[in-house]
Amino acid sequence: MDEVKEVDTDTRQGLRILADSTKLKGTEGVARRLNKAAESGTQADYDQAETIFDSLPVDKRQTIKVTAETKAETIRLTNEKRKESAGKKPNPVEPALDAKDELDALKEEMEQALKG
Repeated sequence: MDEVKEVDTDTRQGLRILADSTKLKGTEGVARRLNKAAESGTQADYDQAETIFDSLPVDKRQTIKVTAETKAETIRLTNEKRKESAGKKPNPVEPALDAKDELDALKEEMEQALKG
């Protein structure tokens, strides 16, 4: 039985980004093939997706490349921010007055109202 070769997780994520960018540029058939390769993760699907993508005109591939790189950079920056946020503990919000202070303030207001 043949062993099915798979592509790594980063390659699969790259294929998803490339598929989204390809679809945005109006090449849905190629985008479907790229998504299939990303979902299955097999080397055979990857090779087929690569062949069909490489058959696109150079100017179309260049336009898709710019879109995909922008999206990949956005994802990278978002993931970095999430990691930074996860490591930080939020500062606890301290109430301006505690219950005793609030009661004292209310009592004082009532006394002032009764006097006035």
